[in-house]
Amino acid sequence: MDGVILSKIDESVSIAPAIDCLIRHGLDLHYVTNGQKVPEDLHLANALYLVDRAFKGQDNAASLQTPFEQMMTLD
Repeated sequence: MDGVILSKIDESVSIAPAIDCLIRHGLDLHYVTNGQKVPEDLHLANALYLVDRAFKGQDNAASLQTPFEQMMTLD
């Protein structure tokens, strides 16, 4: 396996279990998706954003307007 795309992070209560799985199995995370529009909602993986989401959990599940998500936008 060359890498992983973590999808539907906008619908998840917490992405911490997915991050745990990536770490335990030594998988590379290349992209994340946070919506159903492709390619608009396909983003390069951003470590700061992922850590922020993993620790915020449910508090951040409904909101997609964090500064870290703005940093993830593909131009």
